[in-house]
Amino acid sequence: MAYSGGSEVQVLATVNGEKITFDHFNQEISKVKEPNRGIFKENPAKFLEGMIIRTLILQEAKKQGLLPAREKKDPEASVSSEEAVIKEFLGKRFSSVPAVSRQEVETFYEIYKDRMEGRPLEQVAPMIEQIIRQGKQQKQLEQFIGDLRKSASVEINLDRLKKITAKPPDSNTEEDFSKAFKSGKPVLV
Repeated sequence: MAYSGGSEVQVLATVNGEKITFDHFNQEISKVKEPNRGIFKENPAKFLEGMIIRTLILQEAKKQGLLPAREKKDPEASVSSEEAVIKEFLGKRFSSVPAVSRQEVETFYEIYKDRMEGRPLEQVAPMIEQIIRQGKQQKQLEQFIGDLRKSASVEINLDRLKKITAKPPDSNTEEDFSKAFKSGKPVLV
């Protein structure tokens, strides 16, 4: 996955003028544990999209005056401070708890009554309220991120992205498995 192709800084994407370089991409993907790392190497566009969203949220947080504490000597501290800024920003942005009506709780209860193990509405109402509230908060977050993404100027270098895409491992066919099992020898799948 090490693609260098020249001495210039290789930009995978530009987000409102801020560059996401190949080196930064590799740093971030190296922090991901297997098997997810392999999945992202096979589909780097998905991982890059996550980096773009993270960059957009950080840019929005900076507009609101929240800045990560940067220590140039320790890049790990910078990353964790960025995470702290994102968490603080999103916490403030979505601090108000969405209201849940009695009607929403009752409707939810009626739809999923068979999964309530015979418990009455009064007993499960707090749990149902929490589920509905979390769903509403998730929708708000998705809407916010969607709006950020739509209003952003994002350019992705598709040629570079294709060059760093790892080929997925060849998969065995049903016939290959059948031959392997009939051989009576140990099989690596």
